[in-house]
Amino acid sequence: MNYWILQSNPNRFPIREELKHFRTSYWQINPRFHKMLREIESGDTAFIWQSNSYNKEGKCQYDRGIYAIAKILSVSPHHKQPNTPEAVDRYSKENKLDWIKWFDLEESKRREKWPTLMLEYIELLLDSPILVGAIQSIAGLEKLTILKQPQGTVYHLSQDEVKIMKAKLLQRHLP
Repeated sequence: MNYWILQSNPNRFPIREELKHFRTSYWQINPRFHKMLREIESGDTAFIWQSNSYNKEGKCQYDRGIYAIAKILSVSPHHKQPNTPEAVDRYSKENKLDWIKWFDLEESKRREKWPTLMLEYIELLLDSPILVGAIQSIAGLEKLTILKQPQGTVYHLSQDEVKIMKAKLLQRHLP
């Protein structure tokens, strides 16, 4: 089994809102990560990482870190059920979700052929996320790739990094 960090930018997609309302989700992955995509398999574990967010005045909130743990259910070469504005509006109204304002039809069309992961969120950490300061303070984690190169979306974790995370950060969240 492999372990991954999947990063979401809250200025592009409201990941914390999604985590509050959904137990499963599709994550489209930029094809430029094709080498890593070949290694991702059903049953792998993903840590859902939110990058820093910014308030209306443009001030950084410094809230990046792990907000959920997910199980990868499937990996497909492309999104089989692309969204449409009508589908998003209908779903939003049916479920009384007024936060779904992020949808962009052109962007959705462009991403229809992107590889897609189907995830099940198995542990939510919304009330007590594991923020970057806690992660950086632990020996062996201060050099995680996401900390050195935070612009990516998909990050592979080594077995050593996973052992340290389980022992020091996630003892109550993972077996």
